[in-house]
Amino acid sequence: MNILKIAVPVVVCATVLGGCASARGPSTAKILGDTTGQNGRACVRLNDIQGYGVLDDNIISINTLGQDYYLATVLPGCNDLQTSIGVLFKGGFGEICGQSMNAVATNSDTCAINKIYKFENREAAFASYNDARQKRKAMQENPQS
Repeated sequence: MNILKIAVPVVVCATVLGGCASARGPSTAKILGDTTGQNGRACVRLNDIQGYGVLDDNIISINTLGQDYYLATVLPGCNDLQTSIGVLFKGGFGEICGQSMNAVATNSDTCAINKIYKFENREAAFASYNDARQKRKAMQENPQS
């Protein structure tokens, strides 16, 4: 009887949480990785970073000195990335890489970088980003497909 008192609430909580997660669908960052075919382990030299911007879903667009353009994702829990006045990219050996221990420091938080995707130019990066957002929206509107 004691097992039922514990098992029933656990099953109910798991069902409710699972339903919430599936209703939300995959993140834009996950879809971005799936659509680009990249593993998210691109690296950016810190000295090459000219500027950055924060997009929806805490995706960071990174402009470099060359033609290359990058989109970086951060792990969940980065709360003030979009409102921070400035950031500091933290990486070892003069670069930041996806799926390593690198981070972005904001005014009051440190955000772990999850993946970084490399693109030939800004237009290609934003085309992939917009495509991923549209796919995510379609998945949210039609979760069965």
